[in-house]
Amino acid sequence: MPSLSLSAQQKPDCTVRVTLLQVNDVYQFAPVDQGTRGGLARLLTLKKAIQKESPNTLFLLSGDTISPSVESITYKGAQMIDAWNLAQLDYSTLGNHEFDFGPDVLRQRMQESKFKWLAANVIDKKLANHSATRSRMLFASLTE
Repeated sequence: MPSLSLSAQQKPDCTVRVTLLQVNDVYQFAPVDQGTRGGLARLLTLKKAIQKESPNTLFLLSGDTISPSVESITYKGAQMIDAWNLAQLDYSTLGNHEFDFGPDVLRQRMQESKFKWLAANVIDKKLANHSATRSRMLFASLTE
């Protein structure tokens, strides 16, 4: 039996702290309650402080950003995608309001995104007729 050196027998200390900064249902920029709560400026200040303390931070959105808001009536969620791109969001998932303007608008918003979209229960109907791609998810068809 071959013998291992002492250094090969020791496990390297490789602990990495990962911080998850998660938000959801963010579909407007401005704070609420007369400026005392919310708002993207307040959120980005918090993000900056967290990333200073923990550089391995993932910035996540758990859906519902394209709609509903007064601005979304005009911009169909493009204003929020622009904001998240500037904020350097890492990942988003699909909430029910991402579908408010139909699949074509959602595809357009996803293509405008600099961040990745994740989903496990969304199937692109345009691909559903092809047996080889039946189980491919909507976001996969847009990111290839």
